[in-house]
Formats: sequence, C-alpha cells, structure tokens
Amino acid sequence: MSRKSIEQSNEEYLKAVELFFSDAMILHITYSYKNNPYFTLPETEKCLCYKIEGYNLYLRDPLEKDVKWEPVKIRFIKELKPDPDREHAQYPCMLVYLETKWFKGEYELECE
Repeated sequence: MSRKSIEQSNEEYLKAVELFFSDAMILHITYSYKNNPYFTLPETEKCLCYKIEGYNLYLRDPLEKDVKWEPVKIRFIKELKPDPDREHAQYPCMLVYLETKWFKGEYELECE
C-alpha cells in the first residue's frame, strides 16, 4: 500500500498493506495497523492464486469452492523515481491503483 494511502486511511486496521507475488503463482497479502504499517499482524496473511492472461491479472481464493477467477482492476498512476539515498537494490518504481473484492487502494510496485 502506498505511504499516501496509509496516511489518508481512516481505519486503524489496514487490510492488504503489503502484496507479494511469488513465483509459485500465489499472491501473499499481509495486514497491519496504521500506526505501524510495516509490522505484519500474526496469523492474518491471506494467500490467493493468481494468473495472467493476455494483459489481465486474475485472482481466486483456493479455499473457496467456487473456482471463478476474479479480474483485478489496475490503473497506472505514475512512475516513481528511485531514491538515491536508499541502500536497497529494490525500490518503488511505479504507483498503481488495484481493486478486487479482497482489497483496493494505491500500491507502490518495487523494481530491482
């Protein structure tokens, strides 16, 4: 979730504060508190299957009996410049808006 989205949230409990797309086609979603957004709440991680078809991203919950793939609405907001003071190899390179039935908001996508 972008820093701006975290700051503007009226919620104390943040859903889907961080998304991690694994090579195993699993999207890991973590939850946190607004006052400490980079601390993952224990036992709150949700995992969804994902697939990409054409230029579209789809998600489904492997625990649900219905195997319907839900489309993700994606809107590009802007490109982000790397922070020269960051020591990490990864940095936020673009800001996007994502919306699904599980979460919605602005997210910073990291690049290497």
